[in-house]
Amino acid sequence: MRRFIRAVLVFIVVAGAPLSAQQVAPAWLLVARADRLMESSEIGLAIRTLRQALELEPNSPEANFALGRAYAATGIPGDIAVAHEYFSRALEHRDRFTVPDSAILVRYARSDLYRLTRDFAQYEQELLRILNEAPLPGDVLLPANPGRQIAAQGLDRTMILYRANEDGATDARGRLAALFVGLGRYEDAAAAAAIAVVQGVTTLVDGVLARDPLFEYSTFEALLDHARRYAETRRYIEQTTLFRDLYYLAAAWLGSGERAAVALWQRIAAIPEAGTFATRASVQAREPQPEPLLVPLP
Repeated sequence: MRRFIRAVLVFIVVAGAPLSAQQVAPAWLLVARADRLMESSEIGLAIRTLRQALELEPNSPEANFALGRAYAATGIPGDIAVAHEYFSRALEHRDRFTVPDSAILVRYARSDLYRLTRDFAQYEQELLRILNEAPLPGDVLLPANPGRQIAAQGLDRTMILYRANEDGATDARGRLAALFVGLGRYEDAAAAAAIAVVQGVTTLVDGVLARDPLFEYSTFEALLDHARRYAETRRYIEQTTLFRDLYYLAAAWLGSGERAAVALWQRIAAIPEAGTFATRASVQAREPQPEPLLVPLP
């Protein structure tokens, strides 16, 4: 009987406790739930869930980042400013990220907002911040002017001589290359695209070497043929931004008067995995034209 009375008393205490004390999950779990909701396009419910997470942990960078992504996904123009605010809050508390490199993902997300609103000055600055936060290691050997080096010596000779591993800033370099082409800053575009290309090709070479230690780089096409044999490198070819970077390297060359542009476009056009960039390269190879400018030149 005493055990029964004690059990009843415990039940009364628990039942009388606030609902939040009984049922509210920790903030990190709410963020995980919200991520799944966003994957299911349940944006409104995800936002409500993330607001609960912020009530529990107001300075959570993960919750602020996720809430920014949720507002950015609504498609409502006014929510862009709200998304920007949450991204900025996430960066204010970046030292609290469970995974430190997550801060770069926030910067990429914020750069997407600037591109969407055509704030190209802020877009450039955000991408440059990514480069500053993920600089190339000091021992990486690259030519002083990689864009001109590849134009003069060719992609294959350059890749025999130089290597640079991909990092968190590789995509930012490719985005900067596309931006600079659109702004008519062709030298800057070629430099950014060339480094991104070297990094992408290096990743592909390393992936092939992991499966075939006797592989030696000779041509880009031979590398692709070899990479298609293995699931990991084949998947990389299908997902990489390397073909975008090659395309804008050629576009930068055309803008600065380099004759190598058409030959590179011809090579891209022959790569099925290059997708839309193969189509665009095919058009450019037949009738080269400067890429449209994002803003009129002064």
